[in-house]
Parts: sequence; structure tokens; C-alpha cells
Amino acid sequence: MRSPSSLHLFIILIFVFNITVIAQDKFIKDSLGTKFELRTPPQRIVSLSPAITEILYFIGAGERVVGVTRYCDFPDDARRKEKIGGIIDIDMEKILRIQPDMVFATRGNPIEIIKRMKSFGIKVFAIDTGERIEEIFEAMRKISLVTGDFQKCERRISDLENRVRGVYKKAEKAKVKPRVFLKLGSEGLWTAGRKTFINDLILKSGCKNVADFKEGWFEINIETLISKNPDIIIILSSKIEDFESTRKFLLSLPGFSALNSVRNRMIFPLNVDFVERPGPRIVDALEEIYKICHGRDRLSIFPQGL
Repeated sequence: MRSPSSLHLFIILIFVFNITVIAQDKFIKDSLGTKFELRTPPQRIVSLSPAITEILYFIGAGERVVGVTRYCDFPDDARRKEKIGGIIDIDMEKILRIQPDMVFATRGNPIEIIKRMKSFGIKVFAIDTGERIEEIFEAMRKISLVTGDFQKCERRISDLENRVRGVYKKAEKAKVKPRVFLKLGSEGLWTAGRKTFINDLILKSGCKNVADFKEGWFEINIETLISKNPDIIIILSSKIEDFESTRKFLLSLPGFSALNSVRNRMIFPLNVDFVERPGPRIVDALEEIYKICHGRDRLSIFPQGL
């Protein structure tokens, strides 16, 4: 795990980065290396991912969002925005009809679509939320610089960082670091290994990720999972019925009932949107994982509304 001093240094460096951008040449680069001049804030914004949509609302730019994907359902107001397709099957004709002055794209959006939008003269700011929670905050700050909301939302982002530090400090004092298997909200045994923000979530909550033997997002086989013998299993679900269905599926797998997590009844649900969307609610995910793994308020871990 990263030491507190290193964490604080990283946050200070982010702060210096932002002040440098604002005070010097008014330019910022996106994740693809494209240089943007920070002039008049965009008034017609399209988001190509649910996480970016949540970030835009969090920083105070929600009223200027005119198009989102069909998966953008939080906050409620996002449901009422014009739908421009999905993450991959983006409706170019609809985007051209909307006439945005800025499109925010992210990892998962086809690069061919991004290039095509640019060929039509549409400004596309690509943002990568990275492999750690701190990089999600950096992405939020970059987006706020582009939208002109940096000063307005800086305190809100700092509050998120303080909550992360609070969990981190408590987790450091934990005498036991449970082995965790986090099942993603998809079929099979898909999970997240090293170099993912989900792995960082697990580490910062004071636990060990049993999938840390491999990088990225992958499907672990049942034999490997059994050999790793997780102490806790977290199932990402959108509603309690999905959790129960997935739990029954896991219990039906050969040898699964021998796991410590099964024998000790340590299988828990968690809101899939909290975890799989690298936006402001990632801090809620961190706090919930800490509660699950260290025995705090386990009876209330399934968020209201699911």
C-alpha cells in the first residue's frame, strides 16, 4: 500500500499541476495528447460514459449536458437527456444534430468514432481515469478546468479526498487484511487484477485482492479461485435479486462450498454502479468495502434504493 506521505505528496503534485495550468498558458492536454485552450466554457456538452456524466453533474456542469449514453442514469436528471447510443454503438448522426461544442470521451469509446467526430470539427476531450483513486480525482479536476467549474467544485473534490484518507488511515490500523474476491457485474467469474482502480479500492480498504496475480480485467477460472481461497466475496449487483441469483450460481460451482468465505457466510452485495463507474461515488464504494471487510455495519451495506 502507498504510505500516507506518498499519498499526500501525490495530491500536492495534482494541486500544483492545476495551479500551473490556470496561472500560465491556459492550455490543457487530454489523455490522447490533444491540446485544448481554456477559453469560453462549453455550453452544449455530450458525455460518452456514465462515469463522465456523473462527474459533470458533480462539478456543476449538469445543466449544460445535452446528450448522454443510454447507460447514463445517475443522477435522475441524466435520464431525461438526449440519448446518443451506447458506449460503443454511438449514434454519430444524432451527435451531429445535437451540435455539441464539447464531447467528453473515455476508455471504451472506439477511437475510430472519436477521430470521426473530430473530422466533423467537433471538439472531443478524451479522459482516462487511470489505475488509482487519485487519478479519478485528477480526471475530475481536468474536466472541471475544461468546463470552467474548477473553482466552484474544488472544495467538493477535496472533501472526497479527505474521505479517502480517512478510510486509508483506519485500514492501516487493521490487524488482519482479508483476502477479497470481487466479482464484477457480468456473467462468469470476471474480476479486476493489478493496475485497475478496483484493485486500488481493495488495497486502500485494508485488504488483499486475490486477483492481483494478473493485470487488468479478466475472468478467473474456478480452480484458481478455489486455490486463492478468499476470506470475503463481494458481488457487484444492481439489485438484491441479481445478487441472490449470482450467489446461487457461485454456490453451484464444484468445490466452491469449501471456500472460507462460503463456510463463514462472508458473501456480500455491493452496488455495481458505485464500483464500476470511476466517478465521485467511487468513494462510497471504498467506504462500503471497508465496512464489509472489517466488520462495520454489515447489515446496512446494500445501499438504499437497490
